[in-house]
Amino acid sequence: MRFKGLVLLFCVVVSANVQAQKAGIWSPNAADLVRLSNLNDALEMLGDTALHGRSEMMRTVASQRMIDSMSLVLAAPNSFNYFFECLSTVSVVYPPDSTFRVFTWQVYIDQEHYQQYGILQRNTAEPNFFVLTDKSDVFDVLPRTEQLDAQNWLGALYYNVYPFKVGQQTAYLLFGLDSYSYWSRRKMIEVLTFAPDGSPVFGLPVFDITGNKWSRFWIEYSAYSSARLNFDTEENKIIFDYLQSVPRPDGQGDMMTPDGTYEAFELRKGTWKYIEKLPITPMETAPNYRNAKPETRDIIGKKKKGTTK
Repeated sequence: MRFKGLVLLFCVVVSANVQAQKAGIWSPNAADLVRLSNLNDALEMLGDTALHGRSEMMRTVASQRMIDSMSLVLAAPNSFNYFFECLSTVSVVYPPDSTFRVFTWQVYIDQEHYQQYGILQRNTAEPNFFVLTDKSDVFDVLPRTEQLDAQNWLGALYYNVYPFKVGQQTAYLLFGLDSYSYWSRRKMIEVLTFAPDGSPVFGLPVFDITGNKWSRFWIEYSAYSSARLNFDTEENKIIFDYLQSVPRPDGQGDMMTPDGTYEAFELRKGTWKYIEKLPITPMETAPNYRNAKPETRDIIGKKKKGTTK
């Protein structure tokens, strides 16, 4: 009950903060700062437990408490202006137009199962957000053509958003990761639009793969490798690894790994057209990895441990 009380107090503080900032008169007092600090600490602790808790129950309960607590905060007017900087274990992505944002994180259940959690918030003065319920387990095979809603979400840890036009409508590509299972990972492109009532709709038949229209796209690859699936701003294309089948280390079947070549999608009149092979330009000299700067951010843009940038 103490934690819930902190969140409720926080909602009051956030609402008063934003409204008063517009009037140019708000300045947090010491009590407000203590409440904010306590809530940030509590959410950070829940996020850490959701990721590192010793049991499935601990991780699942912590995730549900995060959903409940964040929902209370997002129910405050103008809460879109609060950035939840304390949520270091949560991915938060915004489109360039900042019309919405999506919070996502994933929880390890067992060797063959990860569960994703998410909240999508619209950028409106009045509270407007949707809890995303992962129903990936309902499908034996991920659906290629169905449209889904917030209660039937194909869970993923989103790491990028790219807007594009379909006629007069703006749609958004959500690029996400699903750690999936012991042997396999999945990366997915979900297509997001909004219904007339403002609710999110997942899936739109905009991927043209040799004449077949898909409403979303994904690749499944070995957990022992990394695979690319993202929008490339220089090429102005969605680029992803071509995958080849290789034997699993345990000898129990095959797995898919990149072979060093790439496939792509290119936007043409509102449709993403499949390109089977991208041309490869040979390098005149081998890259010098010794002088390469190490990556300081992970896939969701968070700072890696031991880095300062």
